[in-house]
Amino acid sequence: MSPAGLFLSAPYSEALFSLLTFAGFAYYRNGLFLAHVEGASQSARDYSVLVSSIFFGLATTVRSNGLLNGFLFAYDILRIVPSLWTLKISVSQFRRLAVLGIGGVLVAVGGLLPQWVAYQEYCQLPPSSGVERRLWCTNTFPSIYAWVQSNYWNVGFLRYWTISNLPLFLLAAPMLLVMVWSSVWPFSSEEITSSSSTPSEESRAFVSAMCLRRFALPQLLLSILALTSYHVQIITRLSSGYVVWYWWAALVVGADDKQIEVGKWRLQPGKLMLRWMVMHAIIQAGLFASFLPPA
Repeated sequence: MSPAGLFLSAPYSEALFSLLTFAGFAYYRNGLFLAHVEGASQSARDYSVLVSSIFFGLATTVRSNGLLNGFLFAYDILRIVPSLWTLKISVSQFRRLAVLGIGGVLVAVGGLLPQWVAYQEYCQLPPSSGVERRLWCTNTFPSIYAWVQSNYWNVGFLRYWTISNLPLFLLAAPMLLVMVWSSVWPFSSEEITSSSSTPSEESRAFVSAMCLRRFALPQLLLSILALTSYHVQIITRLSSGYVVWYWWAALVVGADDKQIEVGKWRLQPGKLMLRWMVMHAIIQAGLFASFLPPA
């Protein structure tokens, strides 16, 4: 169940990005669990963190929005920095800080590598070639990605906010609502922090709650960027690589007894969302095949 529809079954980047990102989330979650289990192997914890960063880095090579997953490592680093600042950091914390730093660098490398390859291809030309260097080669930060997005796709802060694009904002509105609502859900739901029957289950429930809140951060950032800076309609595709809204949607669809009264109508949010995604996927396939938005 995803509004990405055709893009997940066609030879496109969304399916590969989702695979790599979900693998990264899985290893990150395992590393976070080991970090909160007494007596767990630090080597196993660090291994999980580094493997997750490799998957996130590969995902960033596939799609640039994978960089947002780097905020997971930045968040964990910021939690340790106060101990470093007050010189009360333990050896274990310092080791974790180093591993998280390496993980963040690996995610960044996934975004920088394609830029470096493009710079070598288009900017490092011998004078004898007779080929003029591209304009973006002389920028302070020579990024082919930023150049193409800005000059060919007109991507930038509020550039897409025009009257002619209003239908595309309406097309993206349902998914934006789902993304934002589900991003807030981990911080407001009592079900996530409910107690378990055994200490082991309590540890897993605690870590799961922590993971949901961490995973919600890049999802929320993506929603904000899509609304303010991207071609907003692509949120239906980009959303396929973020896990929190899937879990939230599964709970909503499974809650058949929850209804919303609108006048004389009694609506079930889960069924409405499911029907919208199926209809959107079908319509999207026709539009994409005709080279129309949301392509």
